[in-house]
Amino acid sequence: MTEDDVRTEKINFTCDTETKQYLRVWAAKEGRTLSNLVERIVLDAIERDKQSGGDK
Repeated sequence: MTEDDVRTEKINFTCDTETKQYLRVWAAKEGRTLSNLVERIVLDAIERDKQSGGDK
């Protein structure tokens, strides 16, 4: 697989231990990976921003 075959981008962010643990528990409750949960949260936030005219 080449780099051009990858369909997603990677991003890192820093948070405190309590936030990371909360996200891990939340992800587990939903049967998601931590990465998938964070992606879903970000996509939902982007959609809300677009609906409020934030993409202008």
